[in-house]
Amino acid sequence: TTPHLEKPSSELSPRPKTAATRASSEVDFSPFAANSIAEVLTQFVEHKKAKNPRWSARAWGPKIGFKSPSALFNILKGRRLPDRKILTQMLKSMSLSMQAEDFVNCIFERDLRLRDGAPVDFNLTRRIQFLRRYHRTVELKASDLNYVGSLLSYVIAALVDTHDFVENMNWIRERIRVPATEAEILSTIQALLYVGLLRRDANGNLMTTNAFYETPEAAAAVKARKYFEESLDVAKESIHGLPTNERFFNVQTISIRADRYEEATAFIKNFRQEFAAHFCEAKTPGVDAVYQLNLSLIPLTKRK
Repeated sequence: TTPHLEKPSSELSPRPKTAATRASSEVDFSPFAANSIAEVLTQFVEHKKAKNPRWSARAWGPKIGFKSPSALFNILKGRRLPDRKILTQMLKSMSLSMQAEDFVNCIFERDLRLRDGAPVDFNLTRRIQFLRRYHRTVELKASDLNYVGSLLSYVIAALVDTHDFVENMNWIRERIRVPATEAEILSTIQALLYVGLLRRDANGNLMTTNAFYETPEAAAAVKARKYFEESLDVAKESIHGLPTNERFFNVQTISIRADRYEEATAFIKNFRQEFAAHFCEAKTPGVDAVYQLNLSLIPLTKRK
């Protein structure tokens, strides 16, 4: 379960930029303080003008599909909402990060419901809350997975967020259910610091840079598979190793349309984020355990 290190842990040198600083420096415009589409677009216009005084919303309008300046200004004033086609053009023109674009789409859906007098879906509210709270998600590069990526890495990163965490290798080894030596735990902590998933505060105490981080979907497939295998091994051991009141398993077998697979997986991802927004309370009193949420959608029939 120890992460593969290209260099021995003692030779890891400081990086000019951590994964966290890379993520923040690459973000141009941040919409996460806005509470409506009008606010998002108004803040974007102000942001563009601050960077380039010659930039104007009047010139921007025709580029994103508006036939007259008044149509865009009505949206900026909150008098109407853009249609979905225009919103798509707006988002493309704004060059937002994946999380920012997701957030704006959620704000748009909430504005539609409010405009029509419909109740705002609870899950939509949770999703907006998650994206607003965790939008500075660290995005790992493929090369970072040479240092982290094992189940042990994820467990330790989450364990640091418990209120009673002690940076003692023996304490950590006794606390977790993932087999590891003290040397493996130490090298994993050093690797997490190296890629920027952990940092030290002014007093030298370990802290997470963010409770959530994303790995490139197409990167290091072998390492990702290994992590999934380790996660499933722990889950399998829990079936017989833990009493039923300490672990939860629930499986549903259903028949669905194969062409809705991407829609279904997107739904599961959204649920994972809503779940995290509702239950994750890093570094607060009473947070004393690390759990693993497994969500999967596996075909039980062969493709035609």
